[in-house]
Amino acid sequence: MAEPQVDTCSILLGVIIVLAAATLGEAFAKRFGLPEVLGELSMGIFLGNLDLFGGWQFFNLIWEMPFLRVLGDVGAIILLLSVGLHTDMRAMIKVGMSSLMVAALGIIAPAGLGFLTCQMIIPDASVYTKLFMVAALCVNSAGIAIRVFMEAGKLDTCEARIVIAATLLDAIFIFLLVGVLGGIIQSGHFLATGALKSGGLATLFLLSIGVVSLRYGRWLGDFVTKRLPESVKVVAVVTTCFFLAYLAGAIGISPIVGAFGAGLLVRDVRARDPEGAEWGMEELMRPAYLSLVPVFFVFLGTRVRLENFMDKEAVLAGVAITIVAVLGKLIAGLGVREKGINRLLVGVGMIPRAEMALIVASMGLTARVLDPLAYSAIIIMTVLTSLFSLPFLRRLLRSA
Repeated sequence: MAEPQVDTCSILLGVIIVLAAATLGEAFAKRFGLPEVLGELSMGIFLGNLDLFGGWQFFNLIWEMPFLRVLGDVGAIILLLSVGLHTDMRAMIKVGMSSLMVAALGIIAPAGLGFLTCQMIIPDASVYTKLFMVAALCVNSAGIAIRVFMEAGKLDTCEARIVIAATLLDAIFIFLLVGVLGGIIQSGHFLATGALKSGGLATLFLLSIGVVSLRYGRWLGDFVTKRLPESVKVVAVVTTCFFLAYLAGAIGISPIVGAFGAGLLVRDVRARDPEGAEWGMEELMRPAYLSLVPVFFVFLGTRVRLENFMDKEAVLAGVAITIVAVLGKLIAGLGVREKGINRLLVGVGMIPRAEMALIVASMGLTARVLDPLAYSAIIIMTVLTSLFSLPFLRRLLRSA
């Protein structure tokens, strides 16, 4: 049996191009006072669409290369691991009711407005097409807003905790929903036992991680810090992250949820350098964060095709659902119960869709229920909510 051929040189070239593009995008973003992630996304969009200008297809290797897609997925996992490392579960519980209310409104408002809008703009589409479009409206990015909070040094604020918790809750519910929809489309009928099983596993998974991190997180951190050799600690943390990410994907929820849970579990692990100085895992994981997370955002940008903006009907549909997407998440911000918390900041933090909407759209394509018009409308909504909400979020964080 012949071994598969791997073009190592092409892979290295692709990695170099992506990292250089990310660095250049970050520099431009800083120059104009914009979030770094916006620069990375913009460079990805630029590189991914150069073939439209003069037919130059050299950079197509970026979004066509499976290795870079996998590397971007690993970047998303490292991003959520870092978020978990920075997240205090006890502090998050204090805003638990607000998170539940924001998550609930973050689904109810976009779903209701979105379905009515779909009835008006694509009345002849199937109910499954409309439901997948509504699902894309209900999710929000687990990466972009969090990255902006981290850049601004505001990840430990109540607003950030509410956005993180509500985002994860919304993502779990929506991915369970689209998973059930995909099963119905393939089998032709609804399997209640399968839906309940998936929902129960996801709930049990999250509750288990939450309980273990609350009750045993500090003990686990002390055990690993004092008992394991220094050379093993980072490996143990990364292995835990990848294992929980795999486990989350295996039971039908997004792997990034598992990565976030891993961050909660190991956030108290400490390591010493050769000079005896003690460091937390968030500092030790920073090189991986700086190297891999930009790959995720640049690659995300390359998946945006500008030809989607050349269809008049798709643009109109995309603008219509973008308005719904923005209004729905701003309404979600009203779910904050505690006093002194910026509801507008929470609502704006929930607006970017990015990778989450693209995942839903790809699932709709796989299930063959999204036609080119509906898919293009989702892409347009994803781009607009991801790009244009970031400057407003940055401004609100500066004034907070």
